[in-house]
Order: sequence, then C-alpha cells, then structure tokens
Amino acid sequence: MNDYGMMMPLRLQGKELDDSDDGRRMRYRRYLDFYNGEQFSIPAKAGERRLTVNYARLLVNKTASFMLGAGVKYECANPAAEEALAKVATDNGLNLLDYETAIDAAILGDGAWKVTGASTPPSFIGKGAGGLGLRVRSVDVFNLAVEWAGDDVRRVRQVTESYELSPEEVSRIFGVQLMAGADYVQVSEVWTAGEFRLQIEGQAERVRPNPYGFIPYVLFPNLRRPRLFWGESDLADIMELCSELNTRLSVMSQILQLSGNPVLVLENVQDSSGLRVGPGAVWHLPEDSKAYLLNLLEHGGLDAHLNYISTLYQSIHDLAEMPQAAFGRSELAGRVSSGVALDVLLQPVIQKIARKRAIWTDALTRRAKLILLLLGFGADTEVRVNWPPILPRDYAGLVANEIALVGQGIHSRMTANRNLGEESPAEEVATALYEAREWAKAGGKSSQLKVSGALVQGLANAAG
Repeated sequence: MNDYGMMMPLRLQGKELDDSDDGRRMRYRRYLDFYNGEQFSIPAKAGERRLTVNYARLLVNKTASFMLGAGVKYECANPAAEEALAKVATDNGLNLLDYETAIDAAILGDGAWKVTGASTPPSFIGKGAGGLGLRVRSVDVFNLAVEWAGDDVRRVRQVTESYELSPEEVSRIFGVQLMAGADYVQVSEVWTAGEFRLQIEGQAERVRPNPYGFIPYVLFPNLRRPRLFWGESDLADIMELCSELNTRLSVMSQILQLSGNPVLVLENVQDSSGLRVGPGAVWHLPEDSKAYLLNLLEHGGLDAHLNYISTLYQSIHDLAEMPQAAFGRSELAGRVSSGVALDVLLQPVIQKIARKRAIWTDALTRRAKLILLLLGFGADTEVRVNWPPILPRDYAGLVANEIALVGQGIHSRMTANRNLGEESPAEEVATALYEAREWAKAGGKSSQLKVSGALVQGLANAAG
C-alpha cells in the first residue's frame, strides 16, 4: 500500500505568503490550481489510486450564486442616468460578467474591472452616447501592479496592466508598427490620474495626458484584510482541510479495493509456488505454518476513517460558513416551516454574503460612477445598488408587512417598492400616483389600497 499516512496536506508556504507582486502571483497560481483540482501536496506515483472530491470549487461557485442571484440593479435619482446604466449593463452583459468576476475574486482573493471607451488608445465618450461604444471588462489581476498612497491603501495612485499581444494586434489596436519576428510582445498600460503611458517590450511608445481624468480601473478585495491592499481568497481557510479530506478518501478507497481483492498471508512458509486462492484449492503446508486472508475491515478500522472524514467534512462547512442546510441535506432544514427559522439556520452564509456585499456595493457604485462620468453625467450623480435577496423570499409575508408599515406611516411607498424587489421604485411610485390622479379625475374612487387589520393578519398567517 502507498504510504498515504506520511502525506502532508497542501498549504501555502514560503514566497506564496509574501504580498510582493511575485509572491501574490504565486499565491494566485496555487489557489487557481487548487480550484481546478490539484489538491495533493506531492505528485501521484505510478498506479497510485487517488480521489479528488472538489469541495473547493463547489463552495466557491455556490457562494457566488448566493451573492449575486439574479444580478444587481441600479437606482438613480436622475432617470436618464438610470436608463444609461441599464443600457450599458445590457450592452456589456454585466450580470454574467459580475458572476464570473465573483468566482474569480473568490478564488484569487482580488477582483478588478476596467471601464473605457471601445477605442484604444482611449477616447472620451461624452453624454448622449447612451452606452454605445463604452466597454466594461473584467481584468485579470495576475496582470496588475498597483501603487497606492502610503497613508491610505485604498487611494490608488498608479495602475499598470501588462499582457501579451501579437505584432498584428499591436498595429491594429495602437497603430504601432513592429518589426516582424516575434510571435507575441509584452504590452503595458500605465495609468495615473493625469497621464497614460503605453509601453511595448519595456519601451515607451506613447505618453499622453489621461483623457478621462481618472484611473479607469475599479479594484477590490474579495475579503478585506485590515490595513492591506490585496484581499483574501475564500480558499484560504479550507485548502488544508480539503487536501486532507481527499487524502483520507483515497486511503479508504484503497482499503476497500484491497478488501474486495483479499491479501493472502503465509506464516513460516519458505516457498509459495503452487499456492493459488480459488474454489476447491487444496494446500499442503509445512508443519507449524499457517495461511489466512488479511481482513482490513475487522475491529472497526473502517469506522475510524469514516468518523475522521465526517469531522473533516463538518469542519470544511464550518470554516467556509456554508451550512449543510445550504445544500438541502440537513434534517432540520426539512422541518423548517417559517422564513425566520430558515434565516437562523442559514445565518453563517447570510453573514458571509453580507460582508462580501458591503465590499461589492462600494466597488459596483464606483464602477457605475465611472460609467456615468464617461457618458457625461456629473460626478455627484447618486447611484444606489439594489441587491437580489440572498434566500428565497416569502413574498406574501413581505407584501403583508409592507402594507402594514406603509399604512402606519412607518415606511414610504418608495421603501416598500424597494423592499419588494421593484427595479425602479421611484418610477413605480410616480406611475401609481399618476394613475390615482387620473382615476380621481374620471370620477372613480381613490385607488389607495385599504386593508383591514384582519386581512393583514390573515396574509401573515398564510405566509407562515
């Protein structure tokens, strides 16, 4: 049997823990490889039986699904700005882009977007473009280097993005003619608030004033680390446990395989030739010798493995803040009948998503403001990010609650529409008021909804 017992769980070490650009990129590579299934600390030996149960990928993907759901919506006091944001979101497929960025950031620990005009070198778009010609893309943080203020890590002074292009692409995109020969060349864009520099193979090819007046990148951590610029991956706390789980499952798999193909043990036998295991076999053994089949499952040996695997499994869920109820496997989840009880059961994942959304709300707001600036709207344009619910909602109960709160003057109609998931609360309230006035002019009764306390209570009871 291979010596699994001496295999150490895979963990970050050495340079990977360094926050220098080289160390950060090594860490990114380790996390990405782990997400893709490379979860053992040493290469497999010839014929070695290994199982990889990729909980890391499952937990990252499920967390992203909980966080984004149906995608975010934007609400602006200026209807034209809100319409422009909606068009840009549609033109650039931002719902899918955000989901992909959420997975990328959860794996690596950091995420980034770039907002520019479609033309390169960059050009200002201007108001009235309606989103046409504006490009929003996710940026590979492997390719980024950032300089920030010494007294504030959130104040970015310079961003450098490096990538490879073919000479033909360099000519088409930047209008720079290169000598034939190289298949790919290194291109770097260096941005400050006042300047844009294009470098090809380390040589400055173009230096010009920044046409935007701002650095067109939005960088954000997956989970913030105090006083540090770069963030933390969702895999940081579960990598070692996932690696150990795969090792133990591989051990148990090999034990079961050997138990199905019994090992013959001979004691005090010098020559085993001619001894075959099979029906009707007759052996003639020397005096004081014996033969038996090795039973690897006796004395509860397999139970110890199962108990240990169960402990690892529970620990992964605890550290990932993803209760088993989120997978629909908890016995308690099947007996829960109220929304409040389900919220309590899933409180760890709700709290985790709330922390992530706090970071993303800031990042999405900054991205939306960059978009509006490129379209010619003022820097003071207000933007509100409306998130989808984390958990399936009891809509009847929400309606009953909002009716009661609006009726008592605790909530405004705007707040009620927002809480009920209306994409454009201000527009919906204005439409409702307009309909009420038109109905009154026509001689109809007021369209204001009157609900008795008994009906509210009945709706609430029906909703559980």
